[in-house]
Amino acid sequence: MKKFIAAFIAIVFMLPFYAAAAESNILDWQQAVNLLDNYNNTLLNMKVNVVNVRKQYINALMNAESIDTKGMTISVMDKEMYILFDENMKMGMTLRKEFFPEQMKLNWEMSDDIYRITRNRMITGLRGMFLSLYSSSKNQDIKMRRYELQKQIHEQNKLKFEKGMISKTDLEESEYNLLAAKAASDSSKRNLENAMRNFNNYVGIDPDIVFEKIVLNEKYEEKRLRNLDYYLERAVTQRHDVILKKKQLALLELKKDIMERFPMNMNVVSIREEYEDLMNEIGELQTRIEIERLNIEKDLKEAYLQTIDTGRKVMEMKKMMDLQRNSLEKTYEMYEKGLIPKTTVDQMQLGYEELELSYLSILFDYNTKLMRLENAAGLGPAYQEG
Repeated sequence: MKKFIAAFIAIVFMLPFYAAAAESNILDWQQAVNLLDNYNNTLLNMKVNVVNVRKQYINALMNAESIDTKGMTISVMDKEMYILFDENMKMGMTLRKEFFPEQMKLNWEMSDDIYRITRNRMITGLRGMFLSLYSSSKNQDIKMRRYELQKQIHEQNKLKFEKGMISKTDLEESEYNLLAAKAASDSSKRNLENAMRNFNNYVGIDPDIVFEKIVLNEKYEEKRLRNLDYYLERAVTQRHDVILKKKQLALLELKKDIMERFPMNMNVVSIREEYEDLMNEIGELQTRIEIERLNIEKDLKEAYLQTIDTGRKVMEMKKMMDLQRNSLEKTYEMYEKGLIPKTTVDQMQLGYEELELSYLSILFDYNTKLMRLENAAGLGPAYQEG
């Protein structure tokens, strides 16, 4: 019965999306992220886990308030007696009251950080899926129009052949170009279907949902890329790799402080050995924090150089596109003067759109690298990890 109710709730929950998708059939980047947040099982399960771990922390905090670290009241022969703990028991109860809640708090903060890092990583993966979907959609449109154009050209070539204006070899070449254009159009349609299914599976929605229009609103924001020092300084205070170890260090320091409040316990061999192990762990953790800082610095420098390099490619491609646009405008002027046929203009237009698609792909890649750099200088993950 519980499974049935859960399934029913899930279906009802998803109905608004399916209704909206059927009505609009338009997908942009923000909607893609929203779909990932709302329907991806990995992220949904992690969000539930964060809530559960937080509840455990709250319970530990509430339980700690009632702990008496000095002694306890017991009932003997219907009389209440307060007995004092020995030093070992006092230390144990103090750890339960002060250390354990902080440990549970760290577990909660870790689970929340891991959720957010995983989300960052999956959004980066979604960028690839979205670009593939957009490129496939745009390419399918271009290939279909090229095929229609090739049919017009072939019909013209057949008339030219009948009038003796071209050879049979020219006509056969025209027919080959037509067949090649049809094959390319059919292939682009299959590629779009595959890209649509892959995207839907990734975000967690019905694989058969079809988006009729994919909108790409990428912009080149020159001022968004800061200097390297900005990212290095930011990472030291925000990166999960460092912050987690600092919090673990603070937790160990707290445990060390609690143990040192009860010096008599150091006469117990097992407690003294535990204390010595704790001191070694603190020293090792301090070393690992410094190593982590160096690794982050290396990761960010590599990320920064890659982002700058891709930014240069964006500007180079933009110049090529501007030149192609100028040529296209001149071609339109020649057509309007009756100097060239419409098919020549259409071919030029399709060529320009293919170049524009290449430009948008590089721009998208640049913005993705910039996003990864910002993540690497923030909570995470590391640039090389996505």
